[in-house]
Amino acid sequence: MNHRLISAGFAARDQLPGGVIPADATIHVKAPFGSLVPLRVDDPRTGLEAKFCGPYNIAAALAQGRVRPGGFRRRGGDSTRDPRPDGPHRFVGRPARGGGHDWPHHGAVRLTIESGGRKIAFAEIESYPGSPKRPATEAEMNEKIDDCLSIYRRRSNGGPTLAEFRTDLRERLGLLPAYV
Repeated sequence: MNHRLISAGFAARDQLPGGVIPADATIHVKAPFGSLVPLRVDDPRTGLEAKFCGPYNIAAALAQGRVRPGGFRRRGGDSTRDPRPDGPHRFVGRPARGGGHDWPHHGAVRLTIESGGRKIAFAEIESYPGSPKRPATEAEMNEKIDDCLSIYRRRSNGGPTLAEFRTDLRERLGLLPAYV
């Protein structure tokens, strides 16, 4: 359920000078009620908890410009990466109710960033990359597969190279042409 939140974060980040959020920024989020139900964690302490925290994922999208599966693994003594949603920025989230948009995949996520009493960024996302209305591009699919495979490779202590595993996976799935 984070995909639209993350996509809104990316779109808003693109509007910020240098992709930097001012320290006094307030981030307003409106989302369909049903899409927020599984996002029950407000203060993630582990990588798994971060996956179920909307503010964490928005903060990562805004600050890092990317949110990848590897960003949720345990690193050193910390289990989540900066930025924390309780950082200097204030999140104001509100689920939208009614209007037939209570189903998780219906309705838009609206993200507004305000600073100094004015709106500095706005994004409205209805369809995220990979959704039926916005199928993933080949480049997005390649990146997703590579991210997932890099996690597998780290866990397997070697095994086939990333390129070998990617080619084998693509041939087995038949989704995209294999790399030559």
